Amino acid sequence: MASGLRLPDSSEKIQKIFTNLTQDLNSKHKYTLNSANKIYVKHDYPINQQFKDVAVKAFDSGIQNIDFSKNKEAVDEINKWVSEKTENNIQNLLSRDDIKAATRAVLINALFFQAKWRVQFNKYSTAKKPFYLNAKDHIDVDMMTMVSSLNYYEWPAVDAKILDMPYVDDDVFMTFVLPNEKEGLHRIEENLEKLFESPGFNTRTNVRVSIPRFKVQTTIKLIPVLQALGIKDAFTEKADFSGLGSEPLQIDQVVQKNFIAVDEEGTKAASATAVVGIFGSSSFPQIEATFTADHPFLYYIKKGDTVLFAGTVKQF
Repeated sequence: MASGLRLPDSSEKIQKIFTNLTQDLNSKHKYTLNSANKIYVKHDYPINQQFKDVAVKAFDSGIQNIDFSKNKEAVDEINKWVSEKTENNIQNLLSRDDIKAATRAVLINALFFQAKWRVQFNKYSTAKKPFYLNAKDHIDVDMMTMVSSLNYYEWPAVDAKILDMPYVDDDVFMTFVLPNEKEGLHRIEENLEKLFESPGFNTRTNVRVSIPRFKVQTTIKLIPVLQALGIKDAFTEKADFSGLGSEPLQIDQVVQKNFIAVDEEGTKAASATAVVGIFGSSSFPQIEATFTADHPFLYYIKKGDTVLFAGTVKQF
């Protein structure tokens, strides 16, 4: 799994990375960024003490015993915890079908983010404008507009324009990747590694920015994604999770639910992931560039070099 997720081979190095990340995410900022982890374990499933120690120390994760045989009560309790940690933005992460008689453990990660733009859009500048779903069809959306000095880059390698929108703290920003062609998003999605391997850019440019006000909610079953990364044994009887407990265990479900809302003031975003383990089996400066997101685009929110949220806007 470490190689598939591009993590170091050493468990000590991985623990150090996540310890530093968890501390950083939960430190005080001018914005709200809450990260929470929890492990729900079948009431009679034996967990190694060393795993408990690592979960608490490296991941700041609580561990709670739960009776999975009481399906509805278990799902309701887990969903309530997720809802509270994401300020009610993620509801019903798990369904009753996700918890089975063979379920031994459920690993939950919840992330909530809310921040204001460093330079906010003027609400009076927002107007109905066309958003092209493809080369021919469009719908009218609320398009926000501003002129500001921002990091802007035209990148031929992905045939796209890239724009950084900073939040109130300079270490967190939202990046928009806009294909030059109205139907060009699929090329960017097929070359995400090339995108994230970009050398970075810090060229300040006076840009006229037009971005739609949008809200996106998605539920993703992540096992196919992880399998595409080369992580396969974890979902079969070949899985080796002996570090967690003495009984055989394999991953049955990886569910992620995301919520993000972008408006004139800033961004509200939440994400929750569940890993279910089963028993084996005014006066403007001169405009130098224009960034008009009037067709499908990709976005991601980063804190330093860490991607917190990512997604696409394809329709409304």
